[in-house]
Amino acid sequence: MARTVGHAEGTRTPDGSKTRAYQGHRDPGNGVWNLGSFSFQHCREYNCSTPEEADVHQLKRLREQADKLRQRTAALGLSMTLLEELNGIDLANQAPLAALGYPGYPEWLKKAHDMGLKGEAAVLWARVKSYWDPNLNGWNAPGLGNSEARIEHDQNRRLTAIARALGVYEQQVAAGKIPHARKNQKVALKPQEEQVSDNLFFQDSAPGRG
Repeated sequence: MARTVGHAEGTRTPDGSKTRAYQGHRDPGNGVWNLGSFSFQHCREYNCSTPEEADVHQLKRLREQADKLRQRTAALGLSMTLLEELNGIDLANQAPLAALGYPGYPEWLKKAHDMGLKGEAAVLWARVKSYWDPNLNGWNAPGLGNSEARIEHDQNRRLTAIARALGVYEQQVAAGKIPHARKNQKVALKPQEEQVSDNLFFQDSAPGRG
């Protein structure tokens, strides 16, 4: 998770190393101070002062959001690929309402599949449409100017970053540079796709790890 979402946020390089932005940076959209891999903005509320502490708080939130995404897509009869799930979680990190509002990322992803879209094309379409607010009958992305063109450009950039980081991760696993699963991790009863997701999501974000 830290590798993929962090790379989309600009706080991590594709191989998981931390960038200068990891230590803290000003959000270009709302001016709030961001901290850690996930550009966490709520340290005053959670009393955190280091990027490592910020990561701990946001990982807890993202784990809960990941579970909600899985439940919603499962209820729709859809089994997400790893790339689809990573993008759903990245969207939840960027804009929780877009990911988990209604309709949200699960519903738009299902519609994308029903339309015959696959792979990155389905993910991009679903990510962009998740910013459509039926109550406003318009786009709800003020940080992106409520512009469809800007939303699509931003979502495509993040999708590309996630795919890049995921590719590097898989290369490192294949080369034996990092373990495929954490030792003693109890995931035997989970579907294989969820095992892979959890290994990737949570193994590289413990405090003090690069």
